[in-house]
Amino acid sequence: MEFLNRFRLRHAATLLSEDQDMPINEVGDVSGFNSRSTFNRLFREFYGMSPSEYKAISKEKNIK
Repeated sequence: MEFLNRFRLRHAATLLSEDQDMPINEVGDVSGFNSRSTFNRLFREFYGMSPSEYKAISKEKNIK
């Protein structure tokens, strides 16, 4: 289960950085998470920040 969640989280991170127009809830759904709270919790544990923070940082890096 841990391997699958890490795979899903990496996929979600890719979507967050490459598709700035996709809502975060949709990213979680497309990545295979049935629960928004589980997605947010696991994402924060794995990346050390929320999905919205990750998306904002990715957006800033793409602009510069």
